[in-house]
Amino acid sequence: MKHLFSVFLMLALAATTSAQSLTERYRSFQQAAKKTYADFRAEANARYAKMLDETWQQYTPDSAVPKPQRQLDPPILYEENTDTVKEPEVIEYTLSTSELAVKEPEPQPQPVSPVRENSQPVEYITIEYYGTPLKFRAPKLAEFKLQRLSDKQYSAAWQTLAGEDFDNLLYDCLAARDDYQLCDYAYIEMLGLVAEQIYGKGNEAVFLQAYLYAQSGYSMKLANSLGSDQLFLLFGSKYTLYNRKMYTFNGMHYYPTEDTPDDLCISRASFPNEQPMSLQISYDLRFTADSLRSLSRSSSMGVTSSVSVNERVVEFYNRYPTGNIDGEVGTLYAVYANAPIEKSVKQTLYPALKKAISGYSERDAVNKLLNFVQTAFEYKLDDEVWGYDRIFFPLETLYYPYSDCEDRSILFSRLVRDLVGNDVILLLYPGHLATAVKFDSEVNGDYFMLDDQKYVVCDPTYIRSSVGDAMPQLRGVTAKLIKLQ
Repeated sequence: MKHLFSVFLMLALAATTSAQSLTERYRSFQQAAKKTYADFRAEANARYAKMLDETWQQYTPDSAVPKPQRQLDPPILYEENTDTVKEPEVIEYTLSTSELAVKEPEPQPQPVSPVRENSQPVEYITIEYYGTPLKFRAPKLAEFKLQRLSDKQYSAAWQTLAGEDFDNLLYDCLAARDDYQLCDYAYIEMLGLVAEQIYGKGNEAVFLQAYLYAQSGYSMKLANSLGSDQLFLLFGSKYTLYNRKMYTFNGMHYYPTEDTPDDLCISRASFPNEQPMSLQISYDLRFTADSLRSLSRSSSMGVTSSVSVNERVVEFYNRYPTGNIDGEVGTLYAVYANAPIEKSVKQTLYPALKKAISGYSERDAVNKLLNFVQTAFEYKLDDEVWGYDRIFFPLETLYYPYSDCEDRSILFSRLVRDLVGNDVILLLYPGHLATAVKFDSEVNGDYFMLDDQKYVVCDPTYIRSSVGDAMPQLRGVTAKLIKLQ
């Protein structure tokens, strides 16, 4: 019995020793991994700081690309023959080209290695970003001054920021991007406010914003003005932004975050695996809803609902840049149509619309939503209202009193995807934008074929028309098709 107990004891001790050994090996692995990540990031920053010593050259900007101006046709009232009822004419369109948008939400850039919190001394700062208070840990002691804009000073300042003192700040910035679902443009705006809160307006704030942006995984360039000591940040994007001064390196466009002189001295330094800014807004921006505006919308089919719109999001959209990729206008419209509807709208408008289409067939449910967009909004051309062509995000069409064919088609495409679950494409005709819906059941009417799938025309500006009715003057006209997420 004693012998058996001794065996059990030896096995238990061996198991304990083995578990301790395994735990120690895991801890060693963790520490080694952390050191590898830290070493890689430190090496990348040291290399970048060295490039800041060597890569400055004078550049003249490319010509700004003007925003396309399109002459839109006014809406048409559907005239139904009350004497006889006929099925809509079936027309299969011939397509010469298709403009396809990004099919999946693009992942946001990430740091070259994980950013970790530490125990460095901090003090807290708070900014207000579109009404949303955000709190960050700022370094307590680490300060730097860019008194003269020299390459050597840039290099030393970058190495100062790359120390552990700023890791908690960077960690909090990335956490805020995730917690509030900030798109790329919202993120760089937020970083600018954070930097100004710490260093005030000036070169130090621009330099800190550039550092945080690059460490977050984004492509950017630093520049200074010839003959003065002013520093600028240029962000990289694969989009060609309209009416914006830009500089192009290796096929990537770079845009100043503020007004600059034409001729700049720009550093060509780059960071490993840096990614361009995307204009896609993949997730609902979580701005504080401290400014809600309630509106009422009613359709000719008796669908009436109040909708609450977060004016903070409207304010953000009002500043949002516009552009396309490689001249493909479909990528421009896809940015607007793929943007999600804001939370306050889903809580107020969506329940009423869901109730209105509940129990109806797939076709009739889409028809009710089509009628809602056709008749619950007043049509006016952008030139009359704004003095220039402007495209609305879905939220803006609900907010502003007037809209045109582009705005209605974008909103309708969002409602159908959210409330019915059907795929929708945009139809870009000369002077007109409409939509087409893919139905699971057979639906008659005018349609397009794309990827061997039938998309039935639904026109939010052909007033009181039904699913399958294309405007008479557009029947047989070639359209460009824009896929949506």
